[in-house]
Amino acid sequence: MNKILDSIIGAFSNSTEKDSNKGLHRRKVRYANSSQKSFILSENATANLEKILYESTLIETGQIKLLGLESIKSRLGDNWLALLQNIHDSLISITESYISSKDVFFNRSDEEFVIVFASTSDRTAELICAKILKSLTEKFLGSSETKDIVVKTALKKVNGEVFFRSENLGSMLEAVANENSPKNQSMSDDELASEQSEKKIKYNFGFRPIWDVRHEAITTFTVKPYLGSINKSISLPERLRIGYDVLGKFYTKEEKLDLDYTILNHSIDTLKNLDVANFRPILNIPVSYETVFNMDLLMKYTSYCSRITPDIGKYIVFYLVGFPEGIPTVKLNFIVSSLKRYGRAVMLNSTSCELHLEKYKYSDVKVIGVKLSNLTTRREIAWEKLPAFIEKCHQYSIKLAVLDVDTLEDMLLAKTNGVDYFAGLAIGDYKIRCGPMQRLPWKQILNSFQDI
Repeated sequence: MNKILDSIIGAFSNSTEKDSNKGLHRRKVRYANSSQKSFILSENATANLEKILYESTLIETGQIKLLGLESIKSRLGDNWLALLQNIHDSLISITESYISSKDVFFNRSDEEFVIVFASTSDRTAELICAKILKSLTEKFLGSSETKDIVVKTALKKVNGEVFFRSENLGSMLEAVANENSPKNQSMSDDELASEQSEKKIKYNFGFRPIWDVRHEAITTFTVKPYLGSINKSISLPERLRIGYDVLGKFYTKEEKLDLDYTILNHSIDTLKNLDVANFRPILNIPVSYETVFNMDLLMKYTSYCSRITPDIGKYIVFYLVGFPEGIPTVKLNFIVSSLKRYGRAVMLNSTSCELHLEKYKYSDVKVIGVKLSNLTTRREIAWEKLPAFIEKCHQYSIKLAVLDVDTLEDMLLAKTNGVDYFAGLAIGDYKIRCGPMQRLPWKQILNSFQDI
């Protein structure tokens, strides 16, 4: 196997910078065990590479997988070209998180990628590819159907033509379920019972404070469900399941919808029980794309919102989570306007600094929230990207919140670069109760670090 992979590297190791000037800059190969992460392929090198693959014994092993993006392209329509570079960058990033140090992947075209697995079994490799496509689809389209997640496996070569087997995620999962009979299942009966029983536990709720830079005050708390028991005098420990992680590894669409309804109802009850004379805080209420992505679901969610009276609506921000970058503007406008009838503003969670901000400004999104850990694996690189994004947000009158400001360095960089809101360990961990709005001067935050 290593000799074959070495041959693959040899097929493109002599490619030149000149090739990138011929419009071939997207044609990359990833060899994780190499000192270089990607290489520019010439057209001749690409042909040589595929020839090596299709003439090797890998054809019969099921280790050559073809990932097609046709379904994503079709559903994005006119947005495909505008998002193409982001889609490729995301695909590379997602793939790198799944493949091993000896695997190889490259793109044959804008719509087809090949992964060559060094030693992974056929079924496991197929599921890995399906997970990659599912993650990519959900990032840009918000939801995915198992029948649309299709992985092709090279099977054999006849008269110079390679034949592929196509299988969708639904049939893969069914096959895995059949393989995992009671005596062979990877999860024990006790583990499965525990997983299911946790879903029936009444969720507890924590509140993470957000610091308003302009007013130097804790004005807002993000509402998050959690599982477990804690001492009421301390903040939530990181080991607990928090947010949508409370659903566990296996959950239905209905369970996620019910969780969003539960978060909303608890937030409304919390605001109603707070003393209005004691400066109610603003609550960030998460709502996932799956909960509001079509008319029927949006109508059902807003039916729960009807409990929001005008006196507490001014303390509610709807925090959109998992919204795809490729969502049509008209659809986004309708969702935002429908929710804003019940609250003071709408905030959007983003995992990228490459958003088309015109769309969000036009849709009346007031704040964009990001986590440094979602932008890149290294925080220093995230801080290199953020200043330009912050400036662009402000040009469109959109404020930026950084939600994992955990260190003194993070805090200083956020303040220096004009971040509008902070949350994270530097401001405070999740609390068992949300308090009223309170002043928290910048000097006091700095002094708290000096006291450590």
